[in-house]
Amino acid sequence: GLQTWPKLSTRRKVIAGSSLDLENRGYVRVESEAETVSYSRAAPVLDEASLKKTLEASLEDDSWTRSVSVLGSTGSIGTQTLDFARARPDHFSVSALCAGSNYELLAQQAAEFRDTVKLIGLSDGSKVLELKEALKRYDVDEKSVEIVCGDDAAIAAATCTDADVVVTGVVGCAGLQPTVAAIEAGKDIALANKETLIAGGP
Repeated sequence: GLQTWPKLSTRRKVIAGSSLDLENRGYVRVESEAETVSYSRAAPVLDEASLKKTLEASLEDDSWTRSVSVLGSTGSIGTQTLDFARARPDHFSVSALCAGSNYELLAQQAAEFRDTVKLIGLSDGSKVLELKEALKRYDVDEKSVEIVCGDDAAIAAATCTDADVVVTGVVGCAGLQPTVAAIEAGKDIALANKETLIAGGP
């Protein structure tokens, strides 16, 4: 049958000599941190006052815009990133798209965001002809965009001149070089690739 959650007063336990406050979902504030939230040991994001402050700050200036380069645009992270661009075209534009081998979806994305996309990258250099044919089917003028295929595709997209933010949604260590290139180019990084952190080291 259903088990009821213990009362708040019974949720505090000491584990391995450290205070783990289950009432506050396990987050423990270190002693050096100021008690800025209503629960002294809770993470600030769980506090109502902190949430309200964050929301108010985000709504303070609604005039900002960001141009985004999406690495791995045909994957899960990439397609969700493009959902944001669709939902808020007043804030987000897409300046570059790069995929691994899915040239068909890449061409569709390029057609949808043709007004702002300056560069299209495909890491699988063997499919350059298929990509160009797909772009033609979706009425994307090759002369209106830069097309980069092969090993340099991701780096080219990561360093696209028009991009403010680079979303790294590629799989595995393939994300390391373009991420470093984007940092060196002064881009903001939206990293969705843990292997880059591990391979890059401290």
